[in-house]
Amino acid sequence: MNEAHYCLGVIQREYLKRKSKNPAYSLRAFSNFLGIGIASLSSFLAGKRTLSKKNMMKIADKLSLPPLEQQLFVNEANKKSSAIDIERLQLQQDAFHLISDWYHYAILELCAIKSHKNSPSWVAAKLGISELEATLAIDRLVKMGLLKKRGASFYRETPPLTTKTDIPDRAIRSRHLQILDLAKLSLERDPIDKRHFWETTFALSPEKYEQAKKMIIASSRKIVKLLESGEPKEVYSLSINLFPLKNDRSV
Repeated sequence: MNEAHYCLGVIQREYLKRKSKNPAYSLRAFSNFLGIGIASLSSFLAGKRTLSKKNMMKIADKLSLPPLEQQLFVNEANKKSSAIDIERLQLQQDAFHLISDWYHYAILELCAIKSHKNSPSWVAAKLGISELEATLAIDRLVKMGLLKKRGASFYRETPPLTTKTDIPDRAIRSRHLQILDLAKLSLERDPIDKRHFWETTFALSPEKYEQAKKMIIASSRKIVKLLESGEPKEVYSLSINLFPLKNDRSV
């Protein structure tokens, strides 16, 4: 891993983040925000050329990068090397995105579907994400040793992933916020026989809260085990609400 690849990843992710919030957001709008030419940015994102020192410094400034990341942009602009910092940052970044971006787990679950394909375009169509998002996520999962490509398909290298409960981490918060947004889309998009949303309002006894949490987790695991039996065909999310995971941006 070198500075150029790391800086490219930072810029790609920033563009995808903006586009996920506004599907109409264009590469031209992004280039205008960064203050660099659309042709230069497009060629850089496609891996066809590098950016000038002036443009690299513009981007670092516009994105308000943390000090260490900004130093990597400075190093790249000055053609200096600091591979140790890059590797450490990349590992942290990969771990963050694995948890925070919902489609990483969804891609791992797609392996259970017999008709799945080792193809970013197929994954993108199945989950309603962009092909670039699918490509970056697949590459990240392969690099982390969680996914392996095998001919026209891929397979998961680990058991289903879980995270520790009650972690005060922005990656966890980001993931839950994304899932809530997808739940809103499902309410508008999916027919009632394909989704289930359940809610009740009641007066709570605070001393029973922890016991209730454990019951919810135990019951959820039983429900997931039941739904995973048989032949899987779709990837769903269960958070008391049960709905198909697909970010349909046409809604």
